[in-house]
Amino acid sequence: MTSRPDYRSLSRRARILSAVAAIPISWAIIIAVLAPFNNAGTTPWFMSEQDVLVHHCEGAGAPVHRHACLRAAARQLTPTRVATR
Repeated sequence: MTSRPDYRSLSRRARILSAVAAIPISWAIIIAVLAPFNNAGTTPWFMSEQDVLVHHCEGAGAPVHRHACLRAAARQLTPTRVATR
């Protein structure tokens, strides 16, 4: 394979600096993508007085159990209005 005349390989120092810069940039991207999932189990759509009724659901371990608990609480709250975003 022949190289083009305008092609320049990166020096060893430039390759090391690129690798060092790529690590924190990669972590920042991963954190930015995964951060919304950290708060996925919270219930910001309930009004403040309803939040007390579903607070016990926050302690549920698995998301499936938390979802079932929230659905049961929503059934109990049907006479009242649930706030929407």
